[in-house]
Amino acid sequence: MKKRLLFMLAILFIGIQSVWAQSGTIRGKITDEKGEGVVGATIRVKGTTKGAVTDMNGNFKVSADDGAMLSISAIGMKTTEKTAQDGMSIKMASETRGIGEVVVTALAVPREKRSLGYATTQVKGDDLTQGQDRSVLSALAGKVAGVNITNTSGSPGGGTRIVIRGGSSIRGNNQALLVVDGVPFDNGNTQNGSGVDNLNNQLDAGNRGNDINPEDVESMTILKGPAATALYGSRASNGAVIITTKKGKAGKGGTGKNATFTSNYGLSSLLMYPEFQNRWGQGYGGETHLEENWSWGREFDGKLAPWGNVIDGKQKIKPYVAQPDNVKDFFRRGKTWENNFSIGGGNEKGNYYASFNNLSNQSIVDNAGYRRTGVRFNGGQTLSDKLSANVGVNYTKVKGDLFAQGQSNSSFYDQLYQTPRDIPMRELRDLNDPFNTVSGFYNAYSTNPYFITENYKNQNNVDRITGNIDINYKPFSWLSVLNRTTNDFYHDNTTQYAPKYTIDNPFLPAPAYEQGQYSVSNRTFQELNNDLMFTIKQTL
Repeated sequence: MKKRLLFMLAILFIGIQSVWAQSGTIRGKITDEKGEGVVGATIRVKGTTKGAVTDMNGNFKVSADDGAMLSISAIGMKTTEKTAQDGMSIKMASETRGIGEVVVTALAVPREKRSLGYATTQVKGDDLTQGQDRSVLSALAGKVAGVNITNTSGSPGGGTRIVIRGGSSIRGNNQALLVVDGVPFDNGNTQNGSGVDNLNNQLDAGNRGNDINPEDVESMTILKGPAATALYGSRASNGAVIITTKKGKAGKGGTGKNATFTSNYGLSSLLMYPEFQNRWGQGYGGETHLEENWSWGREFDGKLAPWGNVIDGKQKIKPYVAQPDNVKDFFRRGKTWENNFSIGGGNEKGNYYASFNNLSNQSIVDNAGYRRTGVRFNGGQTLSDKLSANVGVNYTKVKGDLFAQGQSNSSFYDQLYQTPRDIPMRELRDLNDPFNTVSGFYNAYSTNPYFITENYKNQNNVDRITGNIDINYKPFSWLSVLNRTTNDFYHDNTTQYAPKYTIDNPFLPAPAYEQGQYSVSNRTFQELNNDLMFTIKQTL
């Protein structure tokens, strides 16, 4: 009897050991056809409520018995079933609709395109940088149907309007809302100059969308129609542009880092000029009037003729012929130099991406230019099987030396375009020449445009910082909770300086006085948002 009892206990002990040996944790990795890890794939243990989701490198860990049947699914991939085995590696095949059908929608939530009830279009970051455009908004031109991109001026870093499917308001703002990594991104524009007479003292300091470095962009999704942007309220009634920046990726073997450096140098010039007549010279009524800036005087005859003021008994002489390129000669060749450096990497637990961008632009106008420096960091970390975190921060500093537009004395445009057709513009460049000063200028009704670009100052300085912190908690395989806190802050300073001087031109009946002006405009913007989202994925 005693021996029989010991035999039964031994059998029971062996059975328990067998059960324990079959229970445990199954670890593995899921890759696509290229061998890259599949992010966000769902692993379910058939016949149970157990499951897991792959991390950013495709790795997973699930509580299951050896030999259990696992069901693996992912967006854009064919669902497959495999027998559980610790250390397993699973390769998934793409469905015919492709991973390109997955888009980032409102609140930075990835969705299958076919499941959406509104129109969307996605543009990859590589497509945006092919043309080496320095503005992420201008780079969209011609790439998305129904999206109208308009540059408001030729100023360095000038404003860019983005309108989706035409304007809906005569007086209101028709531009689309920008959202970067879930952060509503203010795209304001400082156009009017500070001080008085703003109509004739226009400045274009550019849209704040220019603060985004195109090299940092992974993709842009255009959400068309009010239904696409209901979560952002009325400000997104004109559509939204959802920008996703780059994240770090693991190198071969699941670890490692990737570094990239690019440098671009470009030259620019004006493409088109107004059409001018080249038959009549300085004056009006068919007669020469050396004090005038009209160009309806005598017909050109090629003979030597005096021009400009008489200074110290001297007066300049030139052939009386047309100068077809005198307006063109005022502008110089613009130069742009841009450098980008980025480094990123990761492993099964986390990833990081850091970048530095420097853009320096010399305008086609003397003493005008645009400089932008930006630093970005994106990082993600899996803290446990159920908790992960992502953080992103970007700092941008912009400095613009601008030129005014309009008909005020601070705008060279008005002075340049009314130059008579026989005046050689390049001979007006030397401001130390007594014939080129404000008092010795060739006519009484305009100012030397070179004097304007040298002495009138219009500067814009912007410091901007944006950031987001995402905390994702997944208590069950079918439930995830995301809390995202975002911040957008910038300080915009615009300074205008007009010199004080006296115009004692012999053509004038009496001296004229410019009193000068100094004005400062400051704008501070901040928007803080917090989103708490619950996502339930359950197969019914």
